[in-house]
Amino acid sequence: MKQRPLIHLKPIHLALLVTYCLFEQSISTRGQGTILFDTRLPGVVDARVTFPFGGGVGEGWKAQLFGARPGQPWVPLLPATSFRTSSDADMGYVIPTVVTVQDVTPGERYAVYLLATGQQPFIYAVSNPIILTLGGSAQAPAALIGMNPSVVVPEPSTGWLLLTGATFSISVARWFRHRKEGAL
Repeated sequence: MKQRPLIHLKPIHLALLVTYCLFEQSISTRGQGTILFDTRLPGVVDARVTFPFGGGVGEGWKAQLFGARPGQPWVPLLPATSFRTSSDADMGYVIPTVVTVQDVTPGERYAVYLLATGQQPFIYAVSNPIILTLGGSAQAPAALIGMNPSVVVPEPSTGWLLLTGATFSISVARWFRHRKEGAL
């Protein structure tokens, strides 16, 4: 008994299927620029994230790159990463990872900045934006050359702002009352 193939395709159908598969493959691999998300490359990058008193951020802190083409809105890039915690000297530097930038081709210029966030709301650090040439394909991932160290900025809470505003308002009201009474 002669066995029949599971799928019998005419040559034209086989050619169309192969063409379609190759086209899909080219679309899915097009635009895969890469960035080496590492804030410490000796002699190349030193972009430590520190507290105002000088210690590096560590456990509980996350770092994420945001990127944009010129004139386009900033978008979060994935994956995000955490900070090193193995020693005081390592704290403030990210755990290295490679970030893939979708729909941006290797060799294209792209702007990025780093956002570091802690567990408490309104406490963060933002790096300077830099423009780099994406790696990918046969090129090494782009390093964060030009990124400067960042310092954590604590934003005041709503309660603190209300307290400060109320104190200022009372002080101004007393000053006007004192001035009015002194003028009589």
